[in-house]
Order: sequence, then structure tokens, then C-alpha cells
Amino acid sequence: MIEGKSILVTGETGFVGSNLFRKLSVGNRMYSLCRSSSNESNESTGYIEADLRDPIDTGRLPGEIDYIIHLAAIINHKEYNVTESDLIRVNLESTLHLLEYAKNIGVKRFVFASTGGVYKEQPYPLTEEDTCCYKGLYSLTKYLCEEAVKSYTAFFKYTILRYYYPYGPGQRENRLIPKLAKMIKNHQPVFINESGGPVISPIYCSDFIEATMRAIEYEDNVLMNIGGSESKSIKEIADMIGSILGEKPRFAVKETGNSPNQIADISLLKELLGFVPEHKMIDGLRSVCEDKSMLESKI
Repeated sequence: MIEGKSILVTGETGFVGSNLFRKLSVGNRMYSLCRSSSNESNESTGYIEADLRDPIDTGRLPGEIDYIIHLAAIINHKEYNVTESDLIRVNLESTLHLLEYAKNIGVKRFVFASTGGVYKEQPYPLTEEDTCCYKGLYSLTKYLCEEAVKSYTAFFKYTILRYYYPYGPGQRENRLIPKLAKMIKNHQPVFINESGGPVISPIYCSDFIEATMRAIEYEDNVLMNIGGSESKSIKEIADMIGSILGEKPRFAVKETGNSPNQIADISLLKELLGFVPEHKMIDGLRSVCEDKSMLESKI
């Protein structure tokens, strides 16, 4: 149980960030470094507005922080109508600024959200020891940030979490699972490869929050996969969603190449943290499909 700590979070308005921030707000002094916020600071929560495309003015940040949890990132610059330079500034340069800030104020732990997309493509479940091979600008920046975080071990402990498709109700509709649900609801084709893949290991919100909380409390440095217990192909997931919605999914086979599997080996999560993701995928998908605010709008 994390209590009595002073914690700075970036990306608090995102899906992972909002769920984690809410959980940590009980018993801790919280700060959110965000581009904009409609919330007002109070005695237990402070909101600090900053655009991470610009250098961070650390003079506006608290002088004492126990944990920094850095979740903010741009995944796809085209999707958000920003430039590649913006992605580099937000994903990479802001991390470097925060690492220096953490060193200067004596932070105890730096938590960095990475991605399972940093690994070299393989058909089998990927362990933390598998080779990294970035496939695009987003995964490249995440890998470089991981290496940067590890270089600060003389100053504080680190937690690096490679997330695999976090999902749940309230997630933005352009993320994979809610997007699949909307496509099926709107009778749009779901693209798959010839074998029905790719195969992925999505993790439900309550499970990724519990896994993240335990990883933050782990006493040593740790780099860890955070994925679900079940791995399914996109076709299998779409069929499950279709059965929940009472709609038969339409499929289209990609003509050019196969998307790589992203299957998480979560042995380390089980061994070091004693945690096994509990939420069954069918139940998680049902929760997404029952999110009417997401399904009622058009793609």
C-alpha cells in the first residue's frame, strides 16, 4: 500500500494515467503535470499546466517529490495532428528533463511507462530478455528513454513497465479494443492477417493498476512486461465482441504483409510481484461494450 508519499504524474488525463492517479490519490499528496486541466488544486492535489513539447520549467515543480510516474507520450503523431518533432520532444526530451529534475531534488523512484512494441518481432511470448528492435518512431523513443532511465541508477531506483494494450471502459475510441467494438457495431470490416492475427495480450484496467502499484512498491530496480493472462488473435477478440453485441463481425484480410504478434511473457510479473492478472477477457470486453458513451458515437 502506497501511503504518505508525494507523487508527480505526467499523462494523468490519459487512460492509464487517470486510473492510476485516482488510485494513488487516496492517502498521498498528488501532482499532475498536464497540458491543461479543468480541475483546481487543493491541499491534497496540485495541477501544473505545461506543454511537454516545450522545455519543462522545473522551477514551477515541487521541490520535494518521492516518486515521479512518467506516463505522457504521443503514440502516433499523425493521429494527433502533430509533427514528428513534437513526438520526439514529448516522448524523449521531456523524459530527459524529468530525469535531471528527479536527480536534482532527490527523488526515490522514477517510474517510466514503455511499451511491448520495443521488442523484435517474434511469434512466441516475449520475455524481458528478448532482443529490442524498434519498428517506428514511437517505439524508438520509448527504447531510448528506457536506456536513459537506467543510466540514472546512481541517483534513484527505477521502474520500467512495458505495457501491452491496456483497455477498459472510458478508454479513447481510437485505441484498439474500443475501436474494434465500434467497427463491429457499425458493420465495418476488421482487418486481420491470413491466420486471423496478430495475437496480442491485452490487460484490463483493474489488473494493470494493481500490477503497476506493486511494481512501484518493489524494492529494487525493475523492468517488466505488463500484459494480460490471455493471448488472443484479433479475429478471436472480434468474435467475442460480436457475441456480446449480437453482431456478426465482418473481416478483411490484409493484402500486404502480416502484422506482428505482441504476446507478453508475464513470468516476471508473477515471480517478482506475486501477481497474476485476474480479469477474464470476455468480462473485460463486456465492460467496454457496455460503455454506451463510446459505442453511440460514429467512427
